[in-house]
Amino acid sequence: MEIQKTVFQVIDFDKSTSVIKNFWTLDTAQMTESDFKEEIVSFENAIKKYRPQLILGVITDLRFPISVDLQTWIANGLFQTIATTGVKKYAVIVSKDILVQLSAEQTIEEDVSQAFVTKYFDNEDTGLGWLLK
Repeated sequence: MEIQKTVFQVIDFDKSTSVIKNFWTLDTAQMTESDFKEEIVSFENAIKKYRPQLILGVITDLRFPISVDLQTWIANGLFQTIATTGVKKYAVIVSKDILVQLSAEQTIEEDVSQAFVTKYFDNEDTGLGWLLK
């Protein structure tokens, strides 16, 4: 079920599989740092509310490079929430934009909790398959 939709991001939750999915839109090319933070906080709030065990992060259309400061901010906020709400796996469907892809990987590497396993995939079906194994 779709639980949130903005110009930048759509968040879905499937209760039967306990998968929360967020996917970014091409409009993220016009996103500001403030917009990005609002979107991350919304995703974090959805995780707190629905308490999924699995996350499918689709960043194929993300066009917003994540700065080092934002990477740290995400590690101290979103990743702490993920670590404390019972998430076991996080599948990331990679971006077509190499700069965005690298910044996303660096962001995820900021997580030091080791509370969940993260893997990268080039398509949703493979990522979802891994999550549901």
